[in-house]
Formats: sequence, C-alpha cells, structure tokens
Amino acid sequence: MSPTERALGASRGWRPREGWRIFAGEVGIIVVGVLLALGAQEVADQWRWSKDVARTKADLDSEILGNVVLSAERVAISQCLRGRIAELRDALVATDGSWKAMPFRGLAARRLPRWHSSMPEII
Repeated sequence: MSPTERALGASRGWRPREGWRIFAGEVGIIVVGVLLALGAQEVADQWRWSKDVARTKADLDSEILGNVVLSAERVAISQCLRGRIAELRDALVATDGSWKAMPFRGLAARRLPRWHSSMPEII
C-alpha cells in the first residue's frame, strides 16, 4: 500500500475521526432538528391556512348577505319600477318626437344601507 493510500485510509475504508458512536449521535441530532423544524413549519402553515379559511368564509358571508339584501330590495320595488317604466313609455308615445326627460324624485330621499356606498349603483 502506498503512503497516499495509507494517508487516505483506503485500506480500512472511511471511519469517523471521533468514532461511530459520536458520529451517529451527531447525525441523530441533525435529523431530530430537521424533523422539529418541519413539524413547526407544518403547524404554522396549518394555523395560517385556518385563518385564511375563516377570513374567506366571513368575506363570502358578507358578500352573500349584501346580494340577498339587494335582491330583496329589487323584488320589493319591482312593481314600482314596472309602473315607472310604463309611465315613461306612455309619456314617450304621447309626444310628437320632442320628449323631455321626467326624472323620478322618489328615491332621492331614501336612506341607503351603510355598505351601499361601496357597491355600484344598480337602481
């Protein structure tokens, strides 16, 4: 065996400098640390995900409630709107081609819900 092989430990194979027991302990500590870090990351992801789900559910509930309120309002005023459309149609048919707009003042004094200001005008 050459001096280079002897220096590299080629005849006996690789061996840890401090011994196998200490080497196994070091590897074990690394593995446990990695497992702890992965577990903590999983817990943090689960907590964040549950917060995101709760926030999304609250946002959807709010959106659905707004749509229900607007739908109920549209149903409640639909008869009035049909009457107003008929009134405008009759006024337009009765003219000789020069029709002047007839603004409806009935909704001007109406109090809108607090959330209505952020929604597009649909009436």
